[in-house]
Amino acid sequence: MKILEKVDFYDVVMVIYNFLDRRAEHLIRLAHQRNLGTMVMKAFGMPSGSLGQIDPSDEPLEGLITKGGKSVWQAALRWTLSNANISTVVPGMHSIEEIKEDLAAVR
Repeated sequence: MKILEKVDFYDVVMVIYNFLDRRAEHLIRLAHQRNLGTMVMKAFGMPSGSLGQIDPSDEPLEGLITKGGKSVWQAALRWTLSNANISTVVPGMHSIEEIKEDLAAVR
């Protein structure tokens, strides 16, 4: 983060950011203020497949899971995408089913 404050030749930053790990929030805001793109990785908070063990009634996911059947996986991706300072998310995908989950989250 300190280097981002000192130099001006970056176009984009890539950070780990999700509802379980928000340590990059300051960097995301700073990048947005400097008109830099922000790419997020690890949007699901943990390795593929283990997200389903999280209780969907826990904040901040509760408000993102709708009666329309959104999964915890989709809610986690939607939570990350809800930050207006983020330019794009690079979701991990290991199967066709995970691709379908990711696409359903943004529809």
